Amino acid sequence: MHASVMVLAGITCIAGIFPVLYGTKAHRWMLTVSSILGRLFITASFAIVYLYTLELYPTCIRNGALGALSTFARVGGALAPYILNFSDFVPGKVGQILPMVLMGALSIIAGLFSLLLPETNNRKMMDNFNDVTKSGKLEFA
Repeated sequence: MHASVMVLAGITCIAGIFPVLYGTKAHRWMLTVSSILGRLFITASFAIVYLYTLELYPTCIRNGALGALSTFARVGGALAPYILNFSDFVPGKVGQILPMVLMGALSIIAGLFSLLLPETNNRKMMDNFNDVTKSGKLEFA
């Protein structure tokens, strides 16, 4: 579920480039709709990934891991407005679509990489590191 929502966010963000490249000012509403849908899917994926992270780590390090990963998420959120400034460096329509393409591509890549994470459905939540490892190997579903 989390991977599909991230990929949908990337696709809707990238779909927003077509009204800029091929449309007129009358078609700019499609860019707004695409941006709002991309934001909706990113917000949904953030909520899903937040809960998934809690299921992924054992109880003994769950709070620390969630805090560390939330810090990285906040750093990414703080850097995101500067991506919009990329349009100042590249002139024309390419500069206008560059932030949407970059954010969309990163969302698709993150969604595809999240497919490599272990499945937590119908699995007992881990309490300590002994639940994580058996004979030194990480146990995947």
